[in-house]
Amino acid sequence: METINFNDLTFLDDNCVTPRGSFGKVRKCLFEGKTYAYKDFFNPFFLTGKKKKIEALSSLANDFLLTPKYLVKKKSGKITYLTDFCEGKNIDTISNLDLKSKINYLKTAKKHIQEMHELGIIHADLIGTNMMVFQNKVYIIDFDNSSYKNFKIKIKDTNDFSRKFIETYGIVKEVDTFIFNLLTYSIINDSHFYLVRRDIANGNFGVFCDDSEAQKICKSFFLDDRFPNEDYLIDTLDESKFIR
Repeated sequence: METINFNDLTFLDDNCVTPRGSFGKVRKCLFEGKTYAYKDFFNPFFLTGKKKKIEALSSLANDFLLTPKYLVKKKSGKITYLTDFCEGKNIDTISNLDLKSKINYLKTAKKHIQEMHELGIIHADLIGTNMMVFQNKVYIIDFDNSSYKNFKIKIKDTNDFSRKFIETYGIVKEVDTFIFNLLTYSIINDSHFYLVRRDIANGNFGVFCDDSEAQKICKSFFLDDRFPNEDYLIDTLDESKFIR
């Protein structure tokens, strides 16, 4: 994986590009005539111990996984990286679309998650800001804390739901299924991601109210079963029942 100089980047923003998160921010830039996303971390040590994993992920050639392309070194010695830039929006912004469109996007996302798992990657943070939609395509981003080959997830850097899942079942690919199912419920029912389990506890299954298999998956959100759920909530939706 090539390491390039920060001064060789031409930034196309005002230093305040969204999205922003607890990790830092993403900036749009040019390098050798191509547009990239530059990850700027608040914590200069965030990638400590992760450089080899970043390099391993960069070797993956895939259209829907926006993995690191170049390491970037600043004069201070700080290391960050570039990924391909996606003009799209976070997948959780599709909640206002019609049901058919939401189902199509989510089924595409599910297919990509399965393909990602076949490559040996466990993402562990598939919240709405880490999947993007653009021109009817879905992209998965932000692999900083993923599990790949011999490189493991740092549990302290996961979101609260993933951390609880891993504490219950360990680092297994079903953590992605779990988070994606929460997201699926949230998007399909246009409800807040972090309140999904409250809705289920109150008996509110929304669109999934008439399907026993869907309800079983929803109840698995509480992580009370002996083994993790492997099924995808989106597979329980037959759009012909809803689209007229």
